[in-house]
Amino acid sequence: MDDMKGESGCGCGCGHHHASPAGTYDGPDWNAESQDALVCHCMGVTKGQVLEAIDKGAYTVPLLKIMTGTVHGQDCKNKHPLGRTCEVDLEQLIRLYQKEPPPLEPKGGCGC
Repeated sequence: MDDMKGESGCGCGCGHHHASPAGTYDGPDWNAESQDALVCHCMGVTKGQVLEAIDKGAYTVPLLKIMTGTVHGQDCKNKHPLGRTCEVDLEQLIRLYQKEPPPLEPKGGCGC
């Protein structure tokens, strides 16, 4: 079975790795985008929906995936304007809009 974050694919159907090189972000300026701007082009999830999930405690990409349904599409590479999944955009939105620090990891769990 392929590693979910490995070079062989993330499991979304696009067939490649999604992480940005450290310190770089090549997506939209989310501060300037409207609440209706699409974050997940496959599933139709908007910036407003992602921000609502962040406000409710989604402090990691896996939690955002669960709470919003993002990154579950089958045609990410063709639907996303940058030819990838929205994981990089979700990471950026967390960096920009998370108000509270994430809770400490519970003993024996990863927080996701």
